[in-house]
Amino acid sequence: MTFVLDLQVEQAWQVFTMPDYLEAWLGTIVECDIRPGGRIRFTIPGHGELIWSIEQAEEHKRLVWLEPPAAVPSERRTTVTFKETAKGTRVRIEEAGFGESDAWRGHLDGTRHGWTQNLAGLHLYLRTGVKFDRMNTFRADLGAHLVDTPAGPEVVSVAPGGFADQAVLRSGDIVVRLGAAPVFDIADVWLFCREHTGGTEVSVSFVRDGALLTAQAILGYP
Repeated sequence: MTFVLDLQVEQAWQVFTMPDYLEAWLGTIVECDIRPGGRIRFTIPGHGELIWSIEQAEEHKRLVWLEPPAAVPSERRTTVTFKETAKGTRVRIEEAGFGESDAWRGHLDGTRHGWTQNLAGLHLYLRTGVKFDRMNTFRADLGAHLVDTPAGPEVVSVAPGGFADQAVLRSGDIVVRLGAAPVFDIADVWLFCREHTGGTEVSVSFVRDGALLTAQAILGYP
């Protein structure tokens, strides 16, 4: 993921290393020690405490950390590089540690969306000075991994016993509606899971083998 911040490189570096900025897009900061061997400890509602272990910290140029298995079941290495340009600072985020199965494709797409939505909190703070967490607000879970396609989100794996399993969703199905809401991408699915609570019975419509199917199931908890 690459984007430009309308900031000088010194301030862009602070976005990823100073508690005041980090709390605008990451979570409640418990510890922030930006040096090799240091760590960033933070808490997220519903996820408890998370730790990023700093591997490299080249001021204003490069920051690398290791993240232990959590929502994604593997250790991942994240590299953030900073390059000053005429328009500000170009920031590039690279995350390694994903596998190659269909389920891992779902983790990769989910992580990509997660970064985008987390960083929206940063952009809101930089533009307005207001901190408001929109990312960590899930109240329900579908029990499936999805990837975005031009036709809509495609199921790539299903967790046993979850909503998708109860609805008999399977790999290759394209989700087109949840309840009364049409679904076009993963962002729509996430919005639905933020507006509805686990334990609620809802309908899901999906396309399989050229047919439109609908099933009822009970939403899981995040």
